[in-house]
Amino acid sequence: VLSFAAALRPILDALEARDTHERPVVVEFGSGSGNLVLALAHRFPSADFVAVEMKAKPVELLLDKARQAGLSNVSGRQAMIERFEGRFDVALALHACGNATDYAMEQAARVRAAYVVAPCCIGKLRYSLSGGTSFSNTRRDWTKWEGRGAGGGGDGNSSFNAGDSGDGSACSVDASAEGLLPALSHPRSRMLGGVSTDDFAAVAKLADCGDVLSACGA
Repeated sequence: VLSFAAALRPILDALEARDTHERPVVVEFGSGSGNLVLALAHRFPSADFVAVEMKAKPVELLLDKARQAGLSNVSGRQAMIERFEGRFDVALALHACGNATDYAMEQAARVRAAYVVAPCCIGKLRYSLSGGTSFSNTRRDWTKWEGRGAGGGGDGNSSFNAGDSGDGSACSVDASAEGLLPALSHPRSRMLGGVSTDDFAAVAKLADCGDVLSACGA
């Protein structure tokens, strides 16, 4: 949290110095139940924060915690990262596994916003060399199991307010609809563009210490 706050401070200072007098909008992609975004919203009350999370229950918990803390500058959005629509000034992504970090940066590029990201689970990129969604190696979305509890609509871009129901019983299902952003492919950098698929998968795996340990049986 402290590292993100330190990186965010000069960005917000520059945004607040604009002549528009508009409040900066900061979006955290893959917010979970808000451990990062709530602390930042408290630290920077002059900015508005939007928490984007694909599961309904964490958004409900986040908004409940925001109410208890008296934070009025936080809103929640149940959405896949690549399906999120709207403009913002800064994108954040902490522990956004594999493709999720890439999609967060693509969202920032879409609206020409600044971004602060801390990737994780880089080894998971080897499961999504041909694209995939922000959490899967295929074009899959996150929705409710039919008949398993209330709330948590499956359109991938749903408003969610504290007080709405949502039991978190969700799973992945095939999704034929494309997201707002095009599908990803790897490798993405010019430096690794000439690397074979197998070699890139090996490099991605080695970049993830946790993945290497599990592969070695540790």
